[in-house]
Amino acid sequence: MKRTALILSAAGIIVLAGALGMVCWSSVNTPKTGPDEPGESPGMGFRAENLTDGNWMVWAVTGSLALKDLRMEIIDPNNGSKMVDKSMLDLVPAKNDPDAVFNDSNANNRLDAGDSVLLKCSSPNNKSGYKVQFLRGDNILGAIKELP
Repeated sequence: MKRTALILSAAGIIVLAGALGMVCWSSVNTPKTGPDEPGESPGMGFRAENLTDGNWMVWAVTGSLALKDLRMEIIDPNNGSKMVDKSMLDLVPAKNDPDAVFNDSNANNRLDAGDSVLLKCSSPNNKSGYKVQFLRGDNILGAIKELP
């Protein structure tokens, strides 16, 4: 009788240890849902304005994201077409992109409050009513619903 109780107790301890091990393993191997890098905000806030010269300025007002793997899309809401889909690293002034120019106001290689993206009116890909969104992979991290 004592032997059976001892065996059942040992089996119970082994089952609990195995369950605890699985919980610990899964928490270590679960993908992060938060920021990709230290200091990142999972979401961004933006505002847009139509400038007197016909261009648009999109300002980051909250949040912070590393430029690595970050892209900007401009979407025609009438048909869902991506008019622009570019890496933010390709929008730096030195590259003279025909659609947009990124201004990193504090030169920290991040899109954060105070930074801006100038959308050029000379580009046929930028029009009032178009949606602007910033993504990493398929995750939309912030957007302007429509350009004014």
